[in-house]
Amino acid sequence: MRYKITFLDYWHLSSGLSSGAKADSTVLNDKDGLPYFSGKTIKGLTRVMSELTMDDKFIN
Repeated sequence: MRYKITFLDYWHLSSGLSSGAKADSTVLNDKDGLPYFSGKTIKGLTRVMSELTMDDKFIN
Protein backbone atom coordinates (compact mmCIF):
# COMPACT_ATOMS: atom_id res chain seq x y z
CA MET A 1 0.00 0.00 0.00
CA ARG A 2 1.27 3.49 -0.77
CA TYR A 3 0.18 6.69 0.91
CA LYS A 4 0.80 10.28 -0.02
CA ILE A 5 0.83 12.59 2.96
CA THR A 6 0.93 16.35 2.57
CA PHE A 7 2.02 18.49 5.49
CA LEU A 8 0.44 21.92 5.57
CA ASP A 9 2.83 23.27 8.20
CA TYR A 10 6.19 22.49 9.75
CA TRP A 11 6.36 19.05 11.30
CA HIS A 12 8.60 16.95 13.49
CA LEU A 13 8.21 13.25 13.94
CA SER A 14 10.85 11.37 15.87
CA SER A 15 11.53 7.72 16.53
CA GLY A 16 11.40 8.16 20.29
CA LEU A 17 15.02 7.05 20.46
CA SER A 18 17.63 9.27 22.04
CA SER A 19 20.89 10.23 20.32
CA GLY A 20 22.67 11.27 23.49
CA ALA A 21 23.94 14.79 23.95
CA LYS A 22 23.96 15.57 20.20
CA ALA A 23 20.19 15.47 19.70
CA ASP A 24 17.11 15.03 21.84
CA SER A 25 15.35 12.81 19.32
CA THR A 26 16.18 10.80 16.24
CA VAL A 27 14.18 10.77 13.00
CA LEU A 28 13.76 7.36 11.37
CA ASN A 29 15.30 7.05 7.90
CA ASP A 30 14.75 4.45 5.19
CA LYS A 31 17.51 2.63 3.28
CA ASP A 32 17.94 5.67 1.01
CA GLY A 33 18.31 8.03 3.96
CA LEU A 34 14.87 9.59 3.52
CA PRO A 35 12.74 10.24 6.61
CA TYR A 36 9.76 7.97 7.13
CA PHE A 37 7.25 7.03 9.77
CA SER A 38 5.75 3.66 10.54
CA GLY A 39 2.28 2.33 9.91
CA LYS A 40 1.72 2.40 13.68
CA THR A 41 2.34 6.15 13.63
CA ILE A 42 -0.08 6.66 10.72
CA LYS A 43 -2.70 4.64 12.62
CA GLY A 44 -2.25 6.79 15.72
CA LEU A 45 -2.40 10.06 13.80
CA THR A 46 -5.52 8.90 11.96
CA ARG A 47 -7.17 7.93 15.25
CA VAL A 48 -6.40 11.32 16.83
CA MET A 49 -7.74 13.24 13.83
CA SER A 50 -10.87 11.07 13.79
CA GLU A 51 -11.47 11.84 17.46
CA LEU A 52 -10.92 15.56 16.86
CA THR A 53 -13.35 15.67 13.94
CA MET A 54 -16.02 13.95 16.04
CA ASP A 55 -15.77 16.78 18.57
CA ASP A 56 -18.41 19.48 17.99
CA LYS A 57 -15.80 22.18 18.64
CA PHE A 58 -13.84 21.13 15.55
CA ILE A 59 -16.73 21.67 13.14
CA ASN A 60 -17.95 25.23 12.54
